[in-house]
Amino acid sequence: LAGLPACSASARKQAEQQVRDGIDREAIAARLTEQGDRARLRGDRDRAIELYQEALDYSARYHDTWNNLGLLYLERNQEGDLGRAINHFVQAGVLDPTDPRPPANAGIAYLQGSYASEAMDLFHEALRIQPSYLPALRGAIKSADLLATAQYEDLERVKRALLAETDTQWREYFERQRFLIESRLRSLNERTGSSTSSAGTP
Repeated sequence: LAGLPACSASARKQAEQQVRDGIDREAIAARLTEQGDRARLRGDRDRAIELYQEALDYSARYHDTWNNLGLLYLERNQEGDLGRAINHFVQAGVLDPTDPRPPANAGIAYLQGSYASEAMDLFHEALRIQPSYLPALRGAIKSADLLATAQYEDLERVKRALLAETDTQWREYFERQRFLIESRLRSLNERTGSSTSSAGTP
């Protein structure tokens, strides 16, 4: 019994040290992430990758670190980087399911790997989070084009994209897609006898 207070005091000190260590590790991870951001902005990709990886060794809680490291893997595109990028985007999405960037970035990675169907699902996930998120709208429309689909939802996404897009080349692409989707829907409705009035135009 006499030893109990000493054990309790030792356990308390250990717990306090663990808290201090945890705070230090979070601070170090945040600092390394900031350094990685700066390296990425100045175009030093390899150094940025090293810094982000080191940051995750200290703390895996920051979804931005996972997302940005995934972007660097996607940009580097060496053997195995596509899978690494997707895994990092997935983890970023788990850590912050309210951010449309990770699923949209994962969709871009799948498109890069020629997996249009999987990419479309991820772009749709990003749009459920933020319906007007332009990178996801671009990706969803591109995926639908590659899969040659024609649904009213595709047309609605094209309309939203045209309202948000300022890039001339993308706007021209969206206009072509609107015409193509409307033509496919008319052809489908003529075969089925359905009305096209719900499709509309912006």
